[in-house]
Amino acid sequence: MVTAWRLGALITMFLVVGLAEAAVSAQVDRTELYNDESLVLTVTVSPAAELNSTDLAALASLFSIEQRVQQQSSQNINGRARSRVDYQFRLSSKARGVVAIPSIRAGDEQSEPIFVTVLDARQRGDSLAEDAVQFTGRLSNNRPYVDQAFEIVLEFAYKIQVKGAIETIDLDSFETRLVKEENTNTTRNGQTYNLYRQVLELTPKNPGAVKIPTIVFNGEYPDSAQGRYVRFSRTVDLEPIEIRAIPASFPSDAYWLPATEIRLSDNLDTGQPMDTNSHLDWQISTQTQGLAASRLPDPLATISASLDSRLRLYRNEATFSDNQRLDSAALTIDTPGTYRIPAIRIPWWNTDTDTLAWAELPERTIRVVATTQVSPKGTGQAPGAEPLLSPESRSTEQPELAPFGPNYWLYATLLAGLGWLLTLGLWWRQVRTVTTARSTDVLTPGAVSPNWAVAQRLAKASDYSGLYQCLLRLTGAGNDPLTVVKARLDQSTRQSFEDLERSLFSDQATPPSASAMTALVQALERLIGRTGSARAPDEALRLYPN
Repeated sequence: MVTAWRLGALITMFLVVGLAEAAVSAQVDRTELYNDESLVLTVTVSPAAELNSTDLAALASLFSIEQRVQQQSSQNINGRARSRVDYQFRLSSKARGVVAIPSIRAGDEQSEPIFVTVLDARQRGDSLAEDAVQFTGRLSNNRPYVDQAFEIVLEFAYKIQVKGAIETIDLDSFETRLVKEENTNTTRNGQTYNLYRQVLELTPKNPGAVKIPTIVFNGEYPDSAQGRYVRFSRTVDLEPIEIRAIPASFPSDAYWLPATEIRLSDNLDTGQPMDTNSHLDWQISTQTQGLAASRLPDPLATISASLDSRLRLYRNEATFSDNQRLDSAALTIDTPGTYRIPAIRIPWWNTDTDTLAWAELPERTIRVVATTQVSPKGTGQAPGAEPLLSPESRSTEQPELAPFGPNYWLYATLLAGLGWLLTLGLWWRQVRTVTTARSTDVLTPGAVSPNWAVAQRLAKASDYSGLYQCLLRLTGAGNDPLTVVKARLDQSTRQSFEDLERSLFSDQATPPSASAMTALVQALERLIGRTGSARAPDEALRLYPN
């Protein structure tokens, strides 16, 4: 009986041992390190199981997980196969001092916490010569205004083999932008150094005194005596910064613009009168020094509300370079008269003199005259057709007259006879044409004149520039100005006319559809025919009255 009891106890002990091995264990390769170094944590789970995600999140809050790998294997214990998995993490601490690696669970089992000591790398000694490496930093301005950008210039000069990086610093109270990062060479005290330069642009958001944290460069160099790389650190402490508030004398309803210079210029020529139904390309340039161009306000926004309602601006999207904002617009006026362009004034704060300044464009006037319509009579062309020769292509020189020859009068008589016969033939052709036209009018009382047919073809071909010029000639041939004709159109047709103008004067506008332009031509033809403003285009071809 005793022997059986002992045998049962032994079996139970083996089972307990087997169950005890189904556990989670953790170990590290070092328990003391500097904050710029890393350690390896190994978590072993047997039998294989997944680690608890909540525990891994807690680990990630204390350490940066630079690498994670896992390896699975199996082994025989007491004749039974059992799996095992090793999780390895390379960790770098986010804090200094004594830091705990938390317990990590797998199923119902968990590892024990591990405590490591993280030392300040800035306190680490090294055997480098004083001039082997040099780490320096400087501020471009230690008394900036709110929203006035300034720079931190960091330089690491070295004449030995080095690899490393500048430690990230906490700059939450600033908007930060990396302006430049470069590697070059320099000479200091007669010695040549490799130079790494980093330029950071900082823009403060709130007034007050600020101290930039100590900036640290952590690196390592090969030590032939020790046969390994040796870690080292260098630090830079910058002077305190006083961030000044917006001055009380600056206009409270204006954009706060701290800069060393802001200038306004444009290309608007008011010395020459402007024709109705034409447009001016207006470009306004705002140039700045000491302020990002993206922070410059829209100069036209200050005058849009005070512009004459008959003066229209078709805006394009502004473009930016490092120190310039460029605004473009097309300026159109339909009604003759004199129009005032208000002055443009933008306040800014001169940071060199600590005074209020203004960027200005003066008030100007534009004189608009009615567009002169050239009569097509005698040209043999329809009013909507373009001339065959431009005015510049016609010669202004008069040819010299040759002396009369002995057969001059004979030739003149023959030419006169031929001219009379030609006139008679044209007259007979005109009589037949008029008769045919009248019979056609009886059959198709709504027939479209040739000029409107040209407009219809241009509309269907989506030739918007040619269509607009044709419509200007056709509507301008009557007694009413274009504004009166447009006012008589219904809302949708008037909108189509304005869409046509906008597509020509603004790069951002969407071209209208061909069907909308066809409907516009038909509406204008009906309107001008109904109001009696159109003249018969074939009068110029009639040699004799009917």
